[in-house]
Amino acid sequence: MPVQESTSASETRIQKYSKMQKSHEYIILVRKPLHHDSKAVLVDYNSTAALADTLRAHAIHTVISALSISDEASGVAQLRLIEAANQSGCVQRFLPSEFGVNYQEGVLDYMPSYGFKFKARNLLAESKMEYSIVSIGLFLDYYCPPSIPSALDPNKGAAMFIDLQHRFAAIPGDGSQPIVLAHSTDAARFVPRDSLFVGERITWAEFLLCAESILDVKFEVRYDDRKKIEAGDITLTPNLAERFPADFAKGIVKGVALEYLRGRLSLPQEKCRNEILSHTKWLGIQQVLHAWKVAGAS
Repeated sequence: MPVQESTSASETRIQKYSKMQKSHEYIILVRKPLHHDSKAVLVDYNSTAALADTLRAHAIHTVISALSISDEASGVAQLRLIEAANQSGCVQRFLPSEFGVNYQEGVLDYMPSYGFKFKARNLLAESKMEYSIVSIGLFLDYYCPPSIPSALDPNKGAAMFIDLQHRFAAIPGDGSQPIVLAHSTDAARFVPRDSLFVGERITWAEFLLCAESILDVKFEVRYDDRKKIEAGDITLTPNLAERFPADFAKGIVKGVALEYLRGRLSLPQEKCRNEILSHTKWLGIQQVLHAWKVAGAS
C-alpha cells in the first residue's frame, strides 16, 4: 500500500506503518529522493502511465493519498494518481487526501483549492475501486503544546478561535454549536467508505470554560455575531494575527466561522465509526490542556 509523500500527514501514517511491517507491506511514493528510507519509490506525477506502471510493478492493492491539496499542481497530481490507480488493474482501494472537516462545495468561496478534492471524490465514484472519505473534524494538533508529538507542520496551520498561548478567545456566535476535533495520530488508521471519526465533540464555549478551569486563568473573550462575520469584520486571535497577513487570515476564519454557524464543523453521530477503533484511547481536550499546564507553556 503506497502512501503519497510530501506532507506532514503522510509522515504520521508512515510512522504507523513502520511499526506494522510484519503485517503490512508498503511503499512511499516520492517526487524527490529520500535516501534515508528504503521504502521510498521515486515517481513522476506528470505521467499517469508511469504512475500506473509503478503501482503494477509493486502489486499495490491500496493507495492512501496524504498530499496537501493547496493549489492546482497538488490537486492535479492527486487526480492523476487516482486515474493511474484505476488503470493499474491491481489497485482495489483508494483513500484520497481528506482527513479533516467534511466540507461541502460552499467552501469554494474561500478555499478554492478544495475544488480538486470534490473532483477527486467524483472521479473515485466513477472508478472501479472502493474508496474511503475520512473525516475527523478539525485537527487537535494545532491546539497542543510542543510536548505532545505531532507530524503536522505548525507553519502550515494554526489554532482558530481559541488561542491557548495568549489566553484569548474569538468565538463565532455564542459558541454553542458543537465541533469535532481529533489528533492526527488518531486519524492515521484504515477505515471504510465515508468514515467519520470523533476524537472529541465539544462546543467552543465548553472548550473555553475547560481551558479557564484547568489553566486557572481568565481569557480575554470576544464574540463575533453572524452579521459581523458575513461583513468580514473578524476578530483575529493573536496567534493568527502574528503569523499571517490580516486579509488572508480573516478570509479563512470567515469561511470556517460561517461553516461552524451552519453546524458543519460537527459530524453526524449516526454516521460515526468509532466502534471500529473501540480499543483506542483518543486524545482529548482535557489531556491537551493538562499538557499545557504541565509544560508551563505561555
